[in-house]
Amino acid sequence: MHRCASAQLAVARGDQEGAREHLSAAFALAAEPGYVPVLAEIGVAAAAACLACGDAELAAELLGAASALHRGPDSFHPDATELGRRLTDVLGRDVHTVAVERGRARDRADALALIDAQVRRR
Repeated sequence: MHRCASAQLAVARGDQEGAREHLSAAFALAAEPGYVPVLAEIGVAAAAACLACGDAELAAELLGAASALHRGPDSFHPDATELGRRLTDVLGRDVHTVAVERGRARDRADALALIDAQVRRR
């Protein structure tokens, strides 16, 4: 969780490279034991990093993938809720909904693969 929080701080500071380094390390630590709640949190942080890099549609899909790992909407998660609002503003409701649903439609393995690919991307 520390690495995930550090990634979120890096995104807030505009340090995308630092965010990816923290996210990659967090994913590696959480993936081996398969700790799904932390992996979902990493998905939310990866979505925020994608939005900060200008890829809002991928960010929405990542948010959906994180939701799929939770097996339900992240309405209880304040970061995911706020990110969803920002993504809706950027993409518009229809595009946002389609991208989130594309992420939510993924099974666990596909959701994890999408998140992993984004946190390792340089």
